Parts: sequence; structure tokens; C-alpha cells
Amino acid sequence: MKNIDFKRFVLVLRRELQAAWKMLAAYAVLSILLLIVSEMNILLDITLRENTFYVVTVGGAFVLALRVLANIWGRRRCISALTLPASAAEIFVARYLLWLVLPLLFAVNMLIIRELIELYDFNQHIADAYSFMWADFWQGWGFTILLMVAGMHAALLGGAFFSRLVLVKTAATFGVAFLVLMLIVTSFDTLHTTSIFWPLLTVTMVVAGIAVSFRRFTHRTVMNFKS
Repeated sequence: MKNIDFKRFVLVLRRELQAAWKMLAAYAVLSILLLIVSEMNILLDITLRENTFYVVTVGGAFVLALRVLANIWGRRRCISALTLPASAAEIFVARYLLWLVLPLLFAVNMLIIRELIELYDFNQHIADAYSFMWADFWQGWGFTILLMVAGMHAALLGGAFFSRLVLVKTAATFGVAFLVLMLIVTSFDTLHTTSIFWPLLTVTMVVAGIAVSFRRFTHRTVMNFKS
């Protein structure tokens, strides 16, 4: 069977969207509502409202990325994937686009909207410029986006290897790995200041995440599924 056939891929994408749209829509609606609430003058502390928006928008995208390979765990879901008249590449790419790329683009755009609202606060009539989200630590927009891309592909890997308690195990594994990485980076100033280091690390995570997860996907669903 041909790896990627456009017409067949569109049918697979439509099928996957029918199963995914409710969860994706719920995430989008919740993020938008929290953005609105964060700008309303209500009793809740403004810092709490803003941080809740950030946590749900960014954290929700990570959680959705865990579901790219959710169809390889469990006999029923795996057989459903096996019986599709489509290649493994078409199924994987469709799920990758819906569960990782789409939430990533949505989250980044929501953060941009939030930033623009803060930069052009019509109540103050002053552009109150500040770097996004705990700027001293995250080093501004470039690092934030790189971290999101790398983190979502880490979630992709977690979803490929953990069948139960996926969120907990992925967060623990890559949380420790990230802390170790930050310890190494802060110990070597050349790494911390080298502009190519973080983009290179992100590209490595993207390539490794896609390659390893796709191999895991094909091995599990096509080669030797066991109940």
C-alpha cells in the first residue's frame, strides 16, 4: 500500500477529526473563556487569573499531545487502527496534525493574543511592554516557543512508551530530564549564551519525537499487536 495517498489521507483525517473534535473544542473554548476572565475586573486575584490561563492553555496543549498514539494502547482501539484501509504513515500524520500541531498553533496564537492585549491596554492608554510569562526565567518569546515545541514532542514520546498514567509518568520522566539539563546549562555559560544551542535541542527533540514515535506506532499496530 502506498505510504501517503492524498485522497485516502483526507478520509483518514476526517475520521480522526470526528473522534477528536469534542476534546479539541473543549480545550479551545476553555482557553478562550479563561482569556476573557483574565481581562475582567472580578474579585479573583489578577495573577491567579492570568496564571490559570497560561497553565490551561500551555498545559492543555501538552496533554493533547500525549494522545497522538493513544490508539496503540488497548485492543479495541488498536484493532480499529489496524482495520483502516490506510497506511500507518497516513494514520500517524493525521493524528500528529490533530493532537500536536493544531493544539500547538492554537496555544501559541492564544499567547500572542494575550500579549497583545497587555501591550495595548486601552484602559491605561499606555503600551505596558513586558516579556511574556515569567520573562527572567523563560528569556522571552523565542525561548518560550522553543520550549513549547520541545515539550510537546517530549509528550509525544511519553504517549508512545507509557500505556497507563501517561501524564504522570511523562511529566516525571521529562521533568527530571529538564531539571538535569538546566543544571548542566547553568553550569556552562557557553551553552547558556550560545544562540544555536536551544534551537538545535528543539530540532533534535522534534526529529527524535517523530521518528521514535512513528517507529513505535508501526511496530505496535502493524507488526505484532498483543492484547
